[in-house]
Amino acid sequence: MEVLFRIKYDSGRNMFDGLDMYYGANSLAALSEFMLVAAHAFINEEIVVRAPAARGFRIVLGKNSIGSLEQIIQLVVTDSETLSLLTDLGKSGLYDLLKYAFCSLLGIPWAIKNKKAKKKILALMQENEDLLQRLENALLTAHSPVKYQGYTVALSLGRQPLSHSMIPLLSTWKQRLLSLVVR
Repeated sequence: MEVLFRIKYDSGRNMFDGLDMYYGANSLAALSEFMLVAAHAFINEEIVVRAPAARGFRIVLGKNSIGSLEQIIQLVVTDSETLSLLTDLGKSGLYDLLKYAFCSLLGIPWAIKNKKAKKKILALMQENEDLLQRLENALLTAHSPVKYQGYTVALSLGRQPLSHSMIPLLSTWKQRLLSLVVR
C-alpha cells in the first residue's frame, strides 16, 4: 500500500528564494515526528512517547520538485502486522485521521467520514489530549519557515491540501477539541 504526503514551501509574505536549511530541516523533522506519532496512534491504537518508537512503518523522503520546495514523503510499511492493520483501516481512513489531527490543532472542524477511522478515534479518545499535545509541539516547530522566512507551508494528505497559517489557530485547539464531536 502506498501512502504519500506532499509538503510544499513556497512564496508567502516573502518571495521564495530558497529554504533556510536550519528552518527547513527543523520543519521537516517536526512533520516527520507528527506523522510518525499520529500514524502509529491511528494504526496501532497506542500513543508513543518518542517518534522513533513508532513501529511497523517508517517515513521516508522521496524525490522533490524543482522551484519552490515540494517534498514527497512516503509512509513505508516494514512489517506484516502493521500492513494488516493499515489495510484494515485503509488509506482513506488513515488520511481521514491525519486530517482530523491537523484540523483539531488548527481549530478547524473536521468530521471523520470513514467508519473504521471513527472507531479508531473513539478508541483513542481518552488518550487524545496527550496525543494532540505532542502533535501541537511538532506543528509549532514545522511552522518555522513561515515564522522566520515569510514563506507558506502546504501539506497534502492524499489529494486534499491542508494549508493554513498555523500559529494563530493553535492557541484555541484545546477548547475546540473539547467541543469537537466525531460524527
